[in-house]
Amino acid sequence: METNIDGNIETHIYQAQMLHKDFDVNRLRVMLGEKTILGVIVMGDQTLSHPLHSLVAQRVDITSIRARLLEPEAPLADLIAEYWTQWVNSHLPQYA
Repeated sequence: METNIDGNIETHIYQAQMLHKDFDVNRLRVMLGEKTILGVIVMGDQTLSHPLHSLVAQRVDITSIRARLLEPEAPLADLIAEYWTQWVNSHLPQYA
């Protein structure tokens, strides 16, 4: 939700898909928009928390991996970690 100039609250409805992956003791839920990751829940191992937070907060365009993320047996954690690493390396001057 956002507050506009008039002080009214605007609610944005996104067309999104939920992805869910269970691991032995870990769970990963991803709310995927058309071009970005809209939100995530990481339960268990928090290794992906920082990368996912960065991708969501920066509204990183994930269009290039979106179809792969939606595949039935997609390795979500691996795909996200690999994409985040590539994204950070391409934006290193900003993080130096």
